[in-house]
Amino acid sequence: MEQKKVVSENDHVGVPSTFLFPLRTNVEYFASPEGYLTLLERIKQASILYDTLIFEGGMYVATVWEMGSFDQWIPPQDVTEEILKVEFEPTGGEDFVSMTPTGSDQGQVVLSGPVERRFRSEFHSVLRDLEAERLPWLKMATFNLPPEGKRLADRLREEDERNPSIVLREGSHFLKAKILANLNSDLILIASLRTAASIDPLYAPILQQKTVSDQSLAPAVGFLALQVAIPNFASLPWETIVELREKPALVEFRKKMTSIEMMARSALPEGEVGELKYQVSQTISEELLQEIAHLQPKLSKVAGDVMLDLVLDLMAGLLSVSVQVPLPVGAAVTGLQGIVEMVKADRSWITAFLRLRGSSGDLSG
Repeated sequence: MEQKKVVSENDHVGVPSTFLFPLRTNVEYFASPEGYLTLLERIKQASILYDTLIFEGGMYVATVWEMGSFDQWIPPQDVTEEILKVEFEPTGGEDFVSMTPTGSDQGQVVLSGPVERRFRSEFHSVLRDLEAERLPWLKMATFNLPPEGKRLADRLREEDERNPSIVLREGSHFLKAKILANLNSDLILIASLRTAASIDPLYAPILQQKTVSDQSLAPAVGFLALQVAIPNFASLPWETIVELREKPALVEFRKKMTSIEMMARSALPEGEVGELKYQVSQTISEELLQEIAHLQPKLSKVAGDVMLDLVLDLMAGLLSVSVQVPLPVGAAVTGLQGIVEMVKADRSWITAFLRLRGSSGDLSG
């Protein structure tokens, strides 16, 4: 999926950058379409492309039923292990019941009805699994829009509800209203923080329509190029990313991916995703050959030959064409670690590229 961001001066290549994971737009209202990245994969990508990742703390829960919606934010200190273990059924379930105390054990039912959707979002579990407390570049923070921000979000939601171009795949008026409210609330938060941000694929058609009328919304540059360069993110070990973080080679790789995608988008300003990916793959291949030419005098003959054969094999996968390489891929992998060590001294982006491709099990394209 394409991440969305608000354009700012911090977007220039090489400038320290921040990526935000807000709660309300990282809730799976519907099952994610096949092919979209999981939350963990998005975290892996952002960890390669950005200096700092900020996760909104606490837990967001919401229910949409036949007569309206109800939502709640639970502060981080109240997100206990018991709450995290509670089973969650997103697609309806038992009737929704809202009660007020009356002095009796039962209370008084105020609202009730069949549930259309339940949703919940929290990042505490995934950060705990990633042992984030020892990683200084993964942070958690809480946010609260000021009254004027909330009024603006309400106004934008009303405008979106009246917009006939904004159509959801399914769901009632109440579900659409809740989705639009959460999207506009998080977009205001993102704009105020001047960050890039992760947003669920559910919002892609809505964002596409909003981008037409609001030029401050644009794809976060680098993710598309990264998907082309390292397609098997699902199998990329988290430990590899942690090890490469902050090393010169990964910093250079980040710059390279961002600059390559910027060139592709400039060349094809109205290009579809498939066209942009092909343009990116061509540019990556050209950059690989240029890097080999630059490094060749510093590599031994054997290392240089292995590197060239490996890169040609990778190019075959990037460009989806048949390229005959004399060296079997297995032999190239055997010599990879020694080559990486030699390239490290040059702070080359190709070091991180080969390491990430190798760790994801994708050295043959």
